[in-house]
Amino acid sequence: MRDIRTLATGIANAVSDPCHLRIIVEGIVQGVGFRPFVHRLADELSMTGTVHNFTGGVEVEIEGPEGNCRRFVRRLEAEAPPMALIERIRIQQLPPSRFADFSISTSTATDTGPVLVSPEVATCRDCLRELADPADRRYLHPFINCTNCGPRYTIIRSMPYDRPATSMADFPMCSDCASEYGDITDRRYHAQPVACPACGPTLWLQTADDGQRVEGTEAIVQAQRLLAEGKILALKSLGGFHLACDATNQEAVLRLRSRKLRAEKPLAVMVPDMETAEQMATMSETARGLLTGPQAPIVLVRKCKPALLAAAVAPDSADYGLMLPYTPIHHLLLRTGERLEQTRFTALVMTSGNLSDEPLCISNQEALERLDGIADAFLLHDRDILIGCDDSVVRDTAEGPIVLRRGRGYVPFPVRLGMSVRPVLALGGQTKNTVCLTSGTNAFVSEHLGDLEDAAALEHFKRAAEHLMELFQTRPEALACDLHPDYLSTRWGRELADRMGLPLVQSQHHWAHVVSCMAEHASDGPVLGLACDGAGLGDDGTIWGCELLRCDYTGYQRLGHLRYMPMPGGDMAVSQPWRMGMAYLHAAYGEQADELIARLYSGEIAQRWLMLRQMIERDLNCPRTSSAGRLFDAVASLLGVCQEATYEGQPAMMLEGVADCSHNPDMQFDITADGLVMDPSPLIRMVVDRRLEGAGADEIAGLFHGGFTAMLAQVAQMACEREGLDSVALSGGTFANRLLVEALAQTLRDVGLQVLLHRALPPGDGCLSLGQAVIAHHRLATVESSERKS
Repeated sequence: MRDIRTLATGIANAVSDPCHLRIIVEGIVQGVGFRPFVHRLADELSMTGTVHNFTGGVEVEIEGPEGNCRRFVRRLEAEAPPMALIERIRIQQLPPSRFADFSISTSTATDTGPVLVSPEVATCRDCLRELADPADRRYLHPFINCTNCGPRYTIIRSMPYDRPATSMADFPMCSDCASEYGDITDRRYHAQPVACPACGPTLWLQTADDGQRVEGTEAIVQAQRLLAEGKILALKSLGGFHLACDATNQEAVLRLRSRKLRAEKPLAVMVPDMETAEQMATMSETARGLLTGPQAPIVLVRKCKPALLAAAVAPDSADYGLMLPYTPIHHLLLRTGERLEQTRFTALVMTSGNLSDEPLCISNQEALERLDGIADAFLLHDRDILIGCDDSVVRDTAEGPIVLRRGRGYVPFPVRLGMSVRPVLALGGQTKNTVCLTSGTNAFVSEHLGDLEDAAALEHFKRAAEHLMELFQTRPEALACDLHPDYLSTRWGRELADRMGLPLVQSQHHWAHVVSCMAEHASDGPVLGLACDGAGLGDDGTIWGCELLRCDYTGYQRLGHLRYMPMPGGDMAVSQPWRMGMAYLHAAYGEQADELIARLYSGEIAQRWLMLRQMIERDLNCPRTSSAGRLFDAVASLLGVCQEATYEGQPAMMLEGVADCSHNPDMQFDITADGLVMDPSPLIRMVVDRRLEGAGADEIAGLFHGGFTAMLAQVAQMACEREGLDSVALSGGTFANRLLVEALAQTLRDVGLQVLLHRALPPGDGCLSLGQAVIAHHRLATVESSERKS
């Protein structure tokens, strides 16, 4: 196996004149125009040979002068089609065959592994040019696509990836499209979703009140008119429905929030072009690349001042979540003019088409029923979405992009493992759920499935798990899930294991976090895992959430943690951060907390302290937690930043948003030497003292971030020195915090430690399923090894 970076050396050692090479290309190389590209490249270099698909990728044989072989291999990677993703290339020298020409051969099926499926890709420049050209036959066609862009994963019913196995099966190609489809020189050669106005899907606008319907270009015009009037539009996109409104219209945004039951959580915004995005937010080169790249995710970027959008778009955040149009429908909505040369809207809110906490709507009927009362009109079409896939969300940091939600544009491309793993279906956690199916060196992690809070969410989760198994034609040999017995994913895991007659392997929440990060980096360990999040069931029955774990794939040892604190009221403390604020005050000040609470809180909140104190002192409904998330909640409450949380992580996000880290912190904190227990009481006292002295929330929040970072860095260094470790893996939702990640990673590197951060998956619970799958494989392997020895 030769890595692509060493191809030049490999060629030099592999060829002689005359040259005949077999080249195996692995990655996303099917359904993306790779074989026609190879054919054109061979013709250009006067090479002979053949190319064909096989189950694991593409196999090429080329023959010609040695210099042309070198150029062919070099250009194979450098000039690959936009939707291709070459992961590995293997080169073998063969005896001369004397091919007569270069041809595309019949595909073959082998047992080398599942076929990799391309994710959805944003509309390419060529299609955009045709979309805006009055002379082109696809002028203003809302479903224009080619081999280099358009729908893929969300329209696939089964493999192999051919038109009859997609939702385009209902749209027979006209003669013109069929000609392009069969022409190897055309960029629509074997583009399965290819269509035109004569044979493709139909777009129409349907009003919610009277059901009146207009089609085609008029549907776009009417949709623009409604948006300009402040109406709310439900539109069918690639992976599901969006709810849209004018992002500069405060009343429209507030109306959308009210109807969607999304009080304060920031809303994603779509802008027509990069020029507009630059006016709204501070951009790094990385952010620009993400926004304009083929994945086209939502990118979190820092707001410019003064803000150009309605205040209700992102009231609690220092960031906007921006994205660019990625479908022809989006481009048509945002632009106008004969050649689409004019901007119609500065920005549109483009949020998930659902009520808060419900699964994404994907079918027309589902949208008409579930979004009734939210949308004023529906922009629909008759190309079915077969699997829902929400927009991906990525955060730009100095440490590189952090994926916060993995969906459209990234799924279903696998995480490549540094080992071969048996087929395991892992079912993830309770919140921000994903499922994972492993096969060989591939880990196929599903799209973001949301929180498993009700029957509808559970059914959506089950369909996603079944779809992964069907799509990649893999039957698991084991199931994996979380340790928590009440997670819906755990309960279904038990049912499924019984039904399929498979072993079910449960793993501790934070161990799975760390292992997922290790697996992304192909690290065998052991590593020090810093797992910081809101909650996960610990081995001792308490709620863990800020853990130092010595980890490898077969086990872990808990080396340290944040000091246990009571959570007065249990889960109510998550939605009412003042409960944790008071609990931390009581721990830090004892009897003095009574006076401080009266000074720091409004009378309405302070009057609840007597009840809370009794709960804490009598240990009534006060589960113990070592959660970093609850510490951030407490500080946000003590600073008056957030007293009521309407969505998960809101207090921490608001605390980060106000933080000014320009002050040089000299923070105090306590670390118990034996058990490496971190006591943040000195940090709490600093927060209180500074607030009573009149310091601003921005300064104090910055000092807290600096102190918390220093505490984690010191305890990590102590643990690594004791255990002889040189690598630290950071996982858990707390590490979505840009300030914390940037400062902690640099501090750890400054003392000579290697830092592992999530790159492919979110640091939050969206990564759990991968960790569970890898743990299950190794635990079963250990059992099998013991049985063989006995």
